[in-house]
Amino acid sequence: MIDENGGTMAQRSLWLAMEDLAFKNAGKYPGKSFVIDLVKLGAKAKMHFSSVKRISKHFEGLGLLSIKRRKKLRSAEYDVNFYTIHYPKQPIDHSDLRIHRPCNNLDKQLGEASKCPAADAASPLALRHFDASPQKRKTDPVDAEAAAKYRAEQAAAAEKRKRQQEAELAERKERERIEKEQRSERLRLAEEKRKADDEAAKLAEDARRLAMRTDVSSCVAAIGKAVFDEYDPGTLPMMLRNFEGFTVQEAVNKLRPDMSDKVRACMKNNEWDF
Repeated sequence: MIDENGGTMAQRSLWLAMEDLAFKNAGKYPGKSFVIDLVKLGAKAKMHFSSVKRISKHFEGLGLLSIKRRKKLRSAEYDVNFYTIHYPKQPIDHSDLRIHRPCNNLDKQLGEASKCPAADAASPLALRHFDASPQKRKTDPVDAEAAAKYRAEQAAAAEKRKRQQEAELAERKERERIEKEQRSERLRLAEEKRKADDEAAKLAEDARRLAMRTDVSSCVAAIGKAVFDEYDPGTLPMMLRNFEGFTVQEAVNKLRPDMSDKVRACMKNNEWDF
């Protein structure tokens, strides 16, 4: 039996979990049966699924447990298993978990006890009559190895996640740096273009003004719009200020004789304004 003198703490924990599942599934399956996979059974028993698999084989070898293994479709892995627990009348030896000896008197041990475990009140069932008084237990080396392996796997997974997060952070920073540089380059090119456009516009304006200063026809038109006489320059100086001297002279020569004489007399009488 799985009493405190004949089983490890891991065995009792798994047996208690199995009894609880069998009780909750009473009436759903024949006998003391239930259906579950190794991972969920391990989670319920608070142990790694490899320990569940090993101890279940031990129980099966002792005749305490029957397992109908089911396989996944198109896979060699086991899916959910059909477990049936039995209650033999004689105590069971759990001296070595690594040796799964079949029970020689399994038929005698099962008997009526497998049908109703409560019928034999004298039989010490596992964990049902478990003395919770603190006792020192030897650490199962296989369980310790599985726990160490599990911790190593968790540490490796955590380290992998950390490296992945660091790589993603570095990639994001590099992407932001490149985007910042590209934005700065676009602004620099836009500023250079603006300056070039302003310079081109200034050169065009200078060229236009230069062309106007030497345009005799424009100067003739400006003189025609001016208001003045021989003694009062009026608006004539303002109209001629954008033209070169030789352009003004050429324009005066092209005026009608009376207008030409009038402009020359005004310029002579008002030298300080021209």
